[in-house]
Amino acid sequence: MIGATAVSAAQNSLQKIDAAVANGALSAELGVIFKGISVTNPASLPAEYKSNELMFDKCATDLVTAALALIEENKETYGAYRETLLARPIKAFYIDSPSGHFRLHFDTVGVHAIPTADADSNGVPDFLEVAMMAADSSWSHYINSLGYYEPVSDLTLGGGVDIYDLYFETIPYYGLTTPETAGPADWNDYSSYIKIHSRFTPGFPPNDDPDGDVYGALKVTIAHEFHHAIQFAYDAFEESYFMEETATSMEEVVFPVVNDNHNYLLYYYDEPEVGLQQGGVHRYASFIWPLYLREKYDDDLVRSMWSSCRYNNAISAWSTNLVQRGTTLDKAFSDFTMWNYFTGDRADTTHFPEAAVFPQPVIMSYHQELPDSGNTSSLPPEPLGSNYIVFENFAGYHGILSFEMVGLSAATWALSYVIDYGNGNYEERTAYSVPNGKVRVSIDSVENVLRVIYIPAVGSHFGTEFNYVYHLSFRKQGDLDNDDQVAIGDAVYAINYIFGGGPAPQPLRVMDCDCSGTNTIADAVYIINYIFGGGPPPCVISGL
Repeated sequence: MIGATAVSAAQNSLQKIDAAVANGALSAELGVIFKGISVTNPASLPAEYKSNELMFDKCATDLVTAALALIEENKETYGAYRETLLARPIKAFYIDSPSGHFRLHFDTVGVHAIPTADADSNGVPDFLEVAMMAADSSWSHYINSLGYYEPVSDLTLGGGVDIYDLYFETIPYYGLTTPETAGPADWNDYSSYIKIHSRFTPGFPPNDDPDGDVYGALKVTIAHEFHHAIQFAYDAFEESYFMEETATSMEEVVFPVVNDNHNYLLYYYDEPEVGLQQGGVHRYASFIWPLYLREKYDDDLVRSMWSSCRYNNAISAWSTNLVQRGTTLDKAFSDFTMWNYFTGDRADTTHFPEAAVFPQPVIMSYHQELPDSGNTSSLPPEPLGSNYIVFENFAGYHGILSFEMVGLSAATWALSYVIDYGNGNYEERTAYSVPNGKVRVSIDSVENVLRVIYIPAVGSHFGTEFNYVYHLSFRKQGDLDNDDQVAIGDAVYAINYIFGGGPAPQPLRVMDCDCSGTNTIADAVYIINYIFGGGPPPCVISGL
């Protein structure tokens, strides 16, 4: 996997810039700008930040957009850096794609040279033929099929008229997309150009492309970076996590057999407590979020979210469009965490189509004895993050199992849980929008259960991380309102259910206080006699 791993102990440019900011030798603002220049025009960096050390990573688009955003907001102070940041490479040759939408700029000699093998002897290197196909396929999928905006025109920059430019260079990234000139709309639309790695060797991970790793990386990089170019038609300065999640997910749309993005999945499944708004490699691994949105709802949902980003941020766009589809962000995220459980050897036909080759999420804790109380989250989830808790080994136990979670009330919580009966038989349940961070759920006939997987999830999009405690116990017979005691309120609950059309107790068997096998007014009378008349307590159906 590629994931910001230095090839030696020496510092690369990004590390030198970070160190200078940390010790006060460089302002934070200039640090942002110099990081952008380090990937677009490294020869123009001040000497103390230049480096021959490389740090391979997937995409540097966020470094450039962050630098340009700062320059645009502070033109009087930093405007002189704009030309240096945005300078286009100069190449010896170019070729236009068959569709006429793209111009590919390249060298055949020198450090940035592309591979020149030409198996069919038609005078066009095979590398370029694959690149042109990838670019034209991306245009067809995004614009013709899915209805995205075309990238903002750069007029005649790069040569040609209204033609999109791709440049091939040996860079320590798969690629990057550079926003260039503000477009005509009243939102942050920008024209752009793309840099693509010129060889994809060495240092890049393998993929599943039948044409080989190099061509597979080339295809998905063009699909990825061209989606950034389209994103810039909506909002060039949108949150980088949404930009990268979407672009990485779109690799699956254009080239589903390549699976290069699977190299990043462990960064999500090993840390499900990390939220969807985080940066770094986690953004690429989180491509499964927009993948889920398309599979669960429709192909147009993500495009609609980008349309909303013209005037709103990513979170608002997510929320607005999910409400239009009859759900909410916290509910959708909770369902998403459930999907993420059904991966690897738990994959089925109702969740991710490729789930069988996905990793399985890390389980925060396992429990095997009942009751088990006073447990605290050891990996408190961040906003739009989750945990996985497993209770198993119910041999000898019977009755109604109760799980209670109490989380910080400042967050919007949900609790999904999977009841595993064994032999591939599951039941999925979810308690959404938990009030005040407290929820208690029950499972009847635990003697028939192999294991239960509880998935606390933070549906909020603010804050840092949220702790909670949880308890596992047996439900008291007669505790109809699930407050862990048998009181007059339970008798009232039973009467309202029988005569007033009130809700049924969950599970219904908890009302059977005399263990007669039926639920009648006699059970309400039984509770009243127990509380006020010295009668026997409700019968015991749970425990060992």
